[in-house]
Amino acid sequence: MLGVQARSARLGHHPECSHRFCAVGGTTSRRFRSATGNDPFRRAQNDAGPRRLWLVAAAIVLLAGVATATAMPRPNDDAAWQIALAATTAHPDAAASVRGWNTDTGTRIRITIEGVDDLAGVGLYEPWMTSPDDEHVSTGTFRSTGTIDAWSAVRRVDFPRVWITR
Repeated sequence: MLGVQARSARLGHHPECSHRFCAVGGTTSRRFRSATGNDPFRRAQNDAGPRRLWLVAAAIVLLAGVATATAMPRPNDDAAWQIALAATTAHPDAAASVRGWNTDTGTRIRITIEGVDDLAGVGLYEPWMTSPDDEHVSTGTFRSTGTIDAWSAVRRVDFPRVWITR
């Protein structure tokens, strides 16, 4: 009990500590307050840790997202090449343009397509790159109109034909 009285005496000398001590209930022992959950000091300390942890985790996620976004190569208006794809009899109202960027690992393409059916749940469209000797390489899949970014592990100079199937 001597430790509680000594602590009480120390808290009583600082104006901020005295206020907090009175809010706890004066002479009630710290052991009893902790066991009953009525210790605002302990709760404040315990609550601050998880909040700090969440803030640190959020900051890490934010920084990782920014780092990833800035590290990824992005297409811009300086495409290495651009072509327009002609509509077919199956999709006479379709229109598509393809812009491409040559990279060390292949070709990045951005397809902007309009006038095709939405195939959600019933199928896929698939862009292809084809070599002069008819070797085909898929660049991905999509389901409806819009802008699609895709990659191919081949170079456009070796696979110059670009086309889309359903």
